[in-house]
Amino acid sequence: MALESVIMETLSWQEGAALLALCHVYYAIVWFIPGLWCAISRAVGQDPCLTMFVVAIFFKAQQFGTIAWFATSNQTTNLLPDILSGDVLYLIAGLLLVVVGQVFNYGAVKALGRDGIYYGFRYGKTIPWCTSWPYGGGRLTLPHPQYAGAIMSIAGMGLLLATPTLLRAGVAYLALSWIACYVANGVMEEFVHQLDWATQRSIKKR
Repeated sequence: MALESVIMETLSWQEGAALLALCHVYYAIVWFIPGLWCAISRAVGQDPCLTMFVVAIFFKAQQFGTIAWFATSNQTTNLLPDILSGDVLYLIAGLLLVVVGQVFNYGAVKALGRDGIYYGFRYGKTIPWCTSWPYGGGRLTLPHPQYAGAIMSIAGMGLLLATPTLLRAGVAYLALSWIACYVANGVMEEFVHQLDWATQRSIKKR
């Protein structure tokens, strides 16, 4: 009975944003303190990229569960009919953004592999510089294509969930807060990459 009451409780967009941010806080900790994650992974006898991959799967499930909880707990009428009866431009744009975003996300994962995606070089692994699509080798390339793809997918999902009820509940704010997490991760990685490059350059000059 207690569990049922928790599941049926309305989730505010602020609470949803906090739950969605947990994954990105984890990524930041691993990025800035890679030795800690290496130690944890060694303790369980596993490669740090593999353990990070497993944890990432858990967080993805947690994030999609959060979105489902927010949508179903705030939508007072049937969600799917409201989505399908909405503005057709929202539907088309939302679906297009989700599909294109996932194409870029899949391309990034395929190009970098597990070690490249899950911070292998932060654990001391040699990761070759990627020049294939979507990082290069074509016209449709983007900086940080995995994060750009995720942002497009979130924006598309926000458009698909833009029912009058969910808009009043703050679905736009929820989507924007999640996008902000990906932007922060991208800035974090770019900053550390530039810092590492500058440090290595300084060492070579000595």
